[in-house]
Amino acid sequence: MSAHTDLKEPKNQKVTTPQSLAQILSQLSDNIEHKRLADVFRFISFTPHETYGPHQHLRIEINYVYRGNCFLEVGGRRLKFRHGEMMIIPSLVPHFFESGSRGCTLMQLEFLPSLISSLTSFLPAAFSEDTSDTVIRIIDNTSLTQTIRQIISELTAKRPLHEQLVMLHYAELQLHLCRYLEENFLPQDYPDALKQAVNNVRSNYAQPLSVRTMATQSGISERYLRRLFTLYLHTNPNDFLNRTRISKAAELIRQTTLSIKEICFQCGFRSQAHFSRMFKRYEGCLPHELNK
Repeated sequence: MSAHTDLKEPKNQKVTTPQSLAQILSQLSDNIEHKRLADVFRFISFTPHETYGPHQHLRIEINYVYRGNCFLEVGGRRLKFRHGEMMIIPSLVPHFFESGSRGCTLMQLEFLPSLISSLTSFLPAAFSEDTSDTVIRIIDNTSLTQTIRQIISELTAKRPLHEQLVMLHYAELQLHLCRYLEENFLPQDYPDALKQAVNNVRSNYAQPLSVRTMATQSGISERYLRRLFTLYLHTNPNDFLNRTRISKAAELIRQTTLSIKEICFQCGFRSQAHFSRMFKRYEGCLPHELNK
C-alpha cells in the first residue's frame, strides 16, 4: 500500500471565514449598553451673553470654540475659552455656560462614557488626574478637532457603515486625548509656579514671551523659574517655548494646507529664517521637507 493511501481527508470539517473589520465593529457597537452613538453632535451659535445652566449630565461633553469666545463656570471658577480652544467636561461635573460679548459658535459633541470604555478605555483614568479646573482645556489641537468634526459629519450624513466609522473615530479620539494628557499634564506634586508657567507657554506660545514675562506671570523670580525648569523638566524656559512652538508648527504642516509662512507667524516666530533654523534643530529637517 502506498504511503499516500494512508492520508484521509477530515470529515465534516467546518470552514471558518475571518471576520471583516466592519463585522467586528458592528459587534462592538451592538454590545454597547446604550445604543445612541451621540446625544449631541452639531454646530451651534449663541447670541452675546446668552447663558445655559447650571446643569450636569452623565455624558462626556466636548466643545470646540469655532468662533468668538465664551465662559464656563465650574468648581467655583470662571474660565474663558477663546477661538481654537476646546473644553472637555467629564461626566457629572456641574457647569454653567455664558457666551462672550460678541457671541460664539461651538462645535459640540456629547456621548456616554460607555462608548469609549467599550474600546478599552484609558480615558477614565486620565480624567481622574488633577486637571486643576475639573475641565480639560485643549488649545489648537488639530488632530482632536478633525476627529470630532469627522464624528459629527458621519452622524449627520448617516451614509452606509457610518456607525462602524464612528466607532473607529471614537477610538481615535480616545487615543488623541490620552496622548494629549500624557504630554501636557504635569504630575500633581510639581510646584504650582511651574505648572502656571507651562500653562502660560502652551496658551500663549504665539505671543512674544520672555523669561521675565513667564516668571512674572508665575509670581516668581527669573532665577527660580530657570531652576524649576532645570530640576523638573531638564530644560530651560526658552528651550521649552521653542519646542512648544515647533511641535505646533509640525502638527500644522502635517495636517493643514497653511503655507510655511503662515505657520511661521502663527506659531510665534517673527522671521522665517529663524523659524527654519529652529525647525531644523528640533525636527531634524527644514519645514518644507517634513512631509517628503
